[in-house]
Amino acid sequence: PNDTNSAESEELPLLANQTSHYDHAITHLKSVSDLCVPGVKLEVVSVIAEAICKCVDIATKAKKLKHGVVVGADDLLLIFAYIAMRAAAMEPEQPITWPNHADNSSDIPGESPFHLHAELNFMDDFIPEDERQMMTGYYLATTQAAVELLLTTDLAEPPQ
Repeated sequence: PNDTNSAESEELPLLANQTSHYDHAITHLKSVSDLCVPGVKLEVVSVIAEAICKCVDIATKAKKLKHGVVVGADDLLLIFAYIAMRAAAMEPEQPITWPNHADNSSDIPGESPFHLHAELNFMDDFIPEDERQMMTGYYLATTQAAVELLLTTDLAEPPQ
């Protein structure tokens, strides 16, 4: 008999060209610019956060940890930053050359991180005040902080 508590039974369905569950979140982030309604764009940000939490749950079960893993704000910020970087690249394993901050240009094919920044600001302008105080607002702020982190960090230089 199949173990219903196995990590495999809990996994999100993968699309044909996806290799991990973060790809699921990356694909959703890429879709934001195709949407017109701010509320629908916000729902996508929430779906991305839920996919991240699901990935953590799957990893916890796969490692057979007795206690769940709590994802802190710093962890979530870095995962969102990774997803934003991958969303800006066309292929999952493509090397990333981040923008030249002097002229706001980017060598990244596909979504520009500056475009994503603008999309997030658009969502922020139209988020209802009550949602700003809920998880939707938290996920939007985290995504904004992740993109801001990427735009203000020189990724070409290794940390000292």
